[in-house]
Amino acid sequence: MAPTSSTTATLVIGDALAVALMRQRNFDEKDFALFHPGGSLGERVSLQVKEIMRPMAEFPHLSAESTVKEFLQAIQRQGADLALVLNPDGTLAGMITDRDLRRGEVGSPQFLTQGIGGLMSSNLPAVEETSSAAEALRELTEKNLEALPVLDKAKELKGIVTLRDILNRKT
Repeated sequence: MAPTSSTTATLVIGDALAVALMRQRNFDEKDFALFHPGGSLGERVSLQVKEIMRPMAEFPHLSAESTVKEFLQAIQRQGADLALVLNPDGTLAGMITDRDLRRGEVGSPQFLTQGIGGLMSSNLPAVEETSSAAEALRELTEKNLEALPVLDKAKELKGIVTLRDILNRKT
């Protein structure tokens, strides 16, 4: 018989000591990535959003007055999962996804002619293009978002990063 109970207990004690030391020294994800850059955590922390974001051109651009029908046609035509809603001056007013449509009266006869302005997500948080993929992932999951606008240092919109972009990243 192998002494499995004692080896398991030893592993637990070793892990507990490692966690205690990590907390004592404030060892975080960035430190881990520094010493383990080849692992998936290391890549996620060192990988910048600008390396995985998609440019604005990959998404349809609509106005708040566009209808639900126009939105659906645009995302189907472009093969996108969301559309950017732009102000008349070209700045981002918000984004709309099929999930946002569920806030509308889906069964009503006027649903397809309804404007998307009342359904879109506005005042979205954003990430800088130099942020890590881990930071973007945390923002997306904590706020239950499908996508985040990506800004440059001048706060200009550069693209979009989605949860799918991060999770499907090939290592």
